[in-house]
Amino acid sequence: MLKLSTEGRYGVRAMYEIAKHYPNTVIIKGISIKQGISIPYLEQILNKLKHKTITLKDIIELNHREVEMKA
Repeated sequence: MLKLSTEGRYGVRAMYEIAKHYPNTVIIKGISIKQGISIPYLEQILNKLKHKTITLKDIIELNHREVEMKA
């Protein structure tokens, strides 16, 4: 099982809110209220995500490595 850090879980939750409202814009305060994440912490997470590109290929490779390590 893939374990995410708190920051990772909050990042996923923030991306969920953004995707749910796409193509409309979402304000950070709205995500903060709906997901129970403080605005300063959410801003840090979104800033990190803004500078990274995660593809489906990356996720599959991470999952594959985890399976190999367990074997």
